[in-house]
Formats: sequence, C-alpha cells, structure tokens
Amino acid sequence: MSAPGVFKKHTARVYVANKALKSYTYAAMNNWNKALKVKAFKVGTKAHHTMTVGFKNAGTGDGSWDGYYITSKLYINYNFFDNANYLPAVYKAITGKSLPSGDQPNSAAYKSVYDTYWKSVITHELGHSLSLTTPLIPTILWKPTPVPRAVTPSIRGIQQKLSMTATQSSQTNYHLETLTGLSSPGSWDTGKIK
Repeated sequence: MSAPGVFKKHTARVYVANKALKSYTYAAMNNWNKALKVKAFKVGTKAHHTMTVGFKNAGTGDGSWDGYYITSKLYINYNFFDNANYLPAVYKAITGKSLPSGDQPNSAAYKSVYDTYWKSVITHELGHSLSLTTPLIPTILWKPTPVPRAVTPSIRGIQQKLSMTATQSSQTNYHLETLTGLSSPGSWDTGKIK
C-alpha cells in the first residue's frame, strides 16, 4: 500500500534511480495506464517524484524476493536481476522444462524471456502500490476487492475504476490478464507485454 501523497490527483510520479530498470519500469507503468485508461503513473525526475524504483541487495535464500513495494519505494533484488542462472531456475520451477537458450544469456530467446519476466515483476509491484494484494499471480482469478477505508482518496478512485471495469463485464471473475493485457510470468507469453 502506498503512503499518503504518493498518488496526487490519482497520479504517481515515478523516478527510476538506475538506468538498467528504466525500460522495464516504463513498460510496467504503461501496462497499468492502458489497463486503467488513466495516467496513474507518470515519469518523475530525481527532484520531482512521489515514488522511486531502484535496486536493493536482498539475498538469494529464504525470505528473498524478486521485487518489493513499500510505501513509496519499489525495489528489485539485484542479486536475482544480475544473475544469469536465476531466470532458467525460475522457468524450470514453473514449467518443469528447461528454458530454451537458458545457457545463452546473450541470445534473443533468453533476452525476450528475461525482459518479459522483469516487466511482469515490476507490473506486479506497481499493482501493490495501487493496494491490490495479489496482482499477476498465476492461476488466481482476480475479483475486485472492497476498498479499505484507510486507502488514500487517489488510490480509492483508481481502485473504484478497477471495480467498475470488472463490474461492466458479463463475467464475475476476472483473470488480471483481462485488465492489463498481460499474462503472469508463469505463462511466459512474451507477445503480450510491450
């Protein structure tokens, strides 16, 4: 959940502290803006922002994570981001198969899956900034959840837009893919993430 003031007039200004994360973050922001049909996320600067995205060394053992959002900061675990063996291991754990070109991190196939994975992780974490508790979890059906009273008015407006979008459908259960046009990292459909 975001701290009060992160979403001013329903918009967070996002500063990306490391250039290696810029393309993934901008794609994730665009995914949410497109899904919400509103500019919930705009590019911020070092001097003018309400949210930051950057790296943190969070280990590789129990309790480690790929991405983490808290109050106004989105962190990507650098230990996994900069580890050519990590993505093939995740792919195998999810699919039961070896990642094509998993031993060739400079190949186009590997880079495509790598890009999709990190865009999905950041899209997921930005969902937490909107107070969604389980954005982009594989095989989970997504339903609009009641908006907690403690949520700031800007986030409340965005969540109500999500609920309204879900209500307008003839289906009562949604897979988040319906809203974002994304599949989860577990399905590895690289064609849907821009």
